[in-house]
Amino acid sequence: MPKPSTFPTLYNQVHQLSISNLKEWEYLKHNKTAMGTIKWSSNGNETASISITVCTSKENPFAQLDYSYNKTHLNYKVKLVSIPSNLGKGRIWYFLCPMS
Repeated sequence: MPKPSTFPTLYNQVHQLSISNLKEWEYLKHNKTAMGTIKWSSNGNETASISITVCTSKENPFAQLDYSYNKTHLNYKVKLVSIPSNLGKGRIWYFLCPMS
């Protein structure tokens, strides 16, 4: 049986999803639900993917993430909150930490 790896996690190689990405990909339209699959690749080869549903309703905005990691299926919701932009141009969206 091989020994578990002890090399450090390189944070620039960790797959990330940000509010800026969601805005750029038009997932944060006002009072809409958007669904899709986000894929990451390295050297032209797909390394990971995640299914995402984003709902920006006034009552209960959320981003639902559905993916597998180490042969374990994960599906969870991250709450979203928004505030009016101080420039008067729409809303500013944030992920709400599930640990708070």
